[in-house]
Amino acid sequence: MWPMQGGQDKAGLGASDRALDVERHTPELVVLFIGDSPDTGRESVIAKLICQQYSLGGLQACVAQSIEIARVKLEAAAALWHPQVGIRLSSDRSVLPALHLSAETVQQMASCEASLDFDPYV
Repeated sequence: MWPMQGGQDKAGLGASDRALDVERHTPELVVLFIGDSPDTGRESVIAKLICQQYSLGGLQACVAQSIEIARVKLEAAAALWHPQVGIRLSSDRSVLPALHLSAETVQQMASCEASLDFDPYV
């Protein structure tokens, strides 16, 4: 599930992860941390990170950073939002849609009771 609107935050990644391909306007990797507001029940984008080019390192960094941004914004109430980390990978290049998250990142997701949604479009 991909909400159509929400705030945007850029990941603090290396230059190669942020490199903009002049021919390509659609980012290859989008990571969202979304949740349902405990007050309104409406789905909200809490963090949105974008990388122009997909790499496993960039994926790992975006997921970890989206969780950290959400923790700061939501403080201890993250689990009340029924959170989800959403990963969208879309590429015209021949990339293998691999998903690898470190044990530390998986533990961070579990600590705020976030589910994971991985949508590769390659």
